[in-house]
Amino acid sequence: LDFLIENSLVLELKAVQKLEPIHQAQLLTYLKLSQVPLGLLINFNVPVLKDGLQRMTTGDLFRDDHGGRSNATRLLRLLIASIPCLFR
Repeated sequence: LDFLIENSLVLELKAVQKLEPIHQAQLLTYLKLSQVPLGLLINFNVPVLKDGLQRMTTGDLFRDDHGGRSNATRLLRLLIASIPCLFR
């Protein structure tokens, strides 16, 4: 958890080539554990900062890339992406 703003917004800051599903899973975990509904994933390694912003809510865990309800595949992808972090 990089920043918690007034118990209403979680900021997760990155400086990576590309945001990966593990970064989304990390932010969603922080949102769930802190019981904060809104988070921003910010990647500073982009030419234009607005291209590095990603807004997420706790409900995003169950939405697909088109805004609809997802099937179990998205949840499974996020869980699998988070496994390497458990063994660092």
